[in-house]
Amino acid sequence: MVVKDFVKTSKILYDGSKRLYDGSKRLYDGSKRLYDGSKRLYDGSKRLYDGSKRLYDGSKRLYDGSKRLYDGSKRLYDGSKRLYDGSKRLYDGSKRLYDGSKRLYDGSKRLYDGSKRLYDGSKRLCQDKKNFKKKRFITKMFSP
Repeated sequence: MVVKDFVKTSKILYDGSKRLYDGSKRLYDGSKRLYDGSKRLYDGSKRLYDGSKRLYDGSKRLYDGSKRLYDGSKRLYDGSKRLYDGSKRLYDGSKRLYDGSKRLYDGSKRLYDGSKRLYDGSKRLCQDKKNFKKKRFITKMFSP
């Protein structure tokens, strides 16, 4: 594009399309947000964003302004395939929290293995808390 082809309207240059031009190579949409020529908006830094307040890192993942990425929802994303809930616990995209290992976490102190079975932090799996306590009590009662 050549600058002489632009019509000057106040301090903002216009390239004949609906996009406004700020005098540099970056285009913007009429607001303060800069536009890089694609459908993604640009905030003036190297990070791109999608038109909302969420920053975009140039890939399909959205960026919240910190080092953590997220998937377009309120859930933060840690750069891997696991989603992040804002705390140190990771989760797998469902409501189940993830503790950073292969075990899934249900929001309490109990961990589980991806099935509906709860996990008590040891290697033992239990169907639910009541059954686990009964089994433990019976084992103690009848053990020599």
